[in-house]
Amino acid sequence: MKKFYIETYGCQMNVAQSSQLRDLMIENSFSEVSSYSRADIIIINACSVREHAERKVFNRIIYFNLLKKKKPDLKILVAGCFAQNNKEKINSDIIIGASRMMEIPGILMKEINEKYMDVKMDEYRFFPPV
Repeated sequence: MKKFYIETYGCQMNVAQSSQLRDLMIENSFSEVSSYSRADIIIINACSVREHAERKVFNRIIYFNLLKKKKPDLKILVAGCFAQNNKEKINSDIIIGASRMMEIPGILMKEINEKYMDVKMDEYRFFPPV
């Protein structure tokens, strides 16, 4: 069972999406851990409204990439509008736009050996209402 850790930056919508993503991950047989150091998958769900928050997220991505040197199988996934707006600048294994977040468990079940990016905005799929 793959272990995941979610960090959320930004607006209330990001907080709600992270909560729903957490539930969806658990429904799909992933196990949540309380520390990134124990995770196989680190998910950063971030908003790109404020520059200060963006800098903080970029710094976290750098830090998590340093962890990959000790734990090469670690997957780093960046999601949300931050991922859409900064897709060219993000150094992570997986980049998922806000409209594709419901697909994250399915994507993580696949064997991904190269950078994966899906930031299409052809339709917006919301999480089911809570």
